[in-house]
Amino acid sequence: GGGTVVGLDRVQRERQKAKDGRNEKAGTRRARGANDKATLPAVLPLYRVPATRNEDHPALDLLTSIIGSGESSRFNKVLAREKKLALGQQLYLNPFGPRRGPGVWLALAIANQGVVGDSLEAAIVAEIARVAKDGVTEAELSKAKAQYRSGKVNERQTTFEMTEANQAATFYPGPAAANHAG
Repeated sequence: GGGTVVGLDRVQRERQKAKDGRNEKAGTRRARGANDKATLPAVLPLYRVPATRNEDHPALDLLTSIIGSGESSRFNKVLAREKKLALGQQLYLNPFGPRRGPGVWLALAIANQGVVGDSLEAAIVAEIARVAKDGVTEAELSKAKAQYRSGKVNERQTTFEMTEANQAATFYPGPAAANHAG
């Protein structure tokens, strides 16, 4: 007997939309909004990522730190300091907590005065592509690992954080996952 592949119809619909010109490229969507009170444009590219329990998730966690967290992050160095495109920027992995299904990786950036949102978005995409092509340095990786470990130690300082870690561990196999979840 034949079975139905879950999600296949959605994939076929997305391909048809792409053929019809309703998407810029297959699997992507673009939405624009306006706010009369906003004085600077913001961009928010989103990327679908594997579920929290996927073996690639810890690497994405470290990559998020390297590319988009803090003064020494790639986004801050390239977008804000070198190219002066962004007033502020941040990268988030599953900002609403761990997920059993696919998650989201999102970059939020506020453009500097006179910078068009499209050019800021292009720079974000280019920096992510550069990391995908060239990788990260050993120093960046070491720093991200140290930040991760420090964050885990800090998370164990309160009862609330321990409860959060135990809850997050349900997304991973085995009880020892409470020491690695996050």
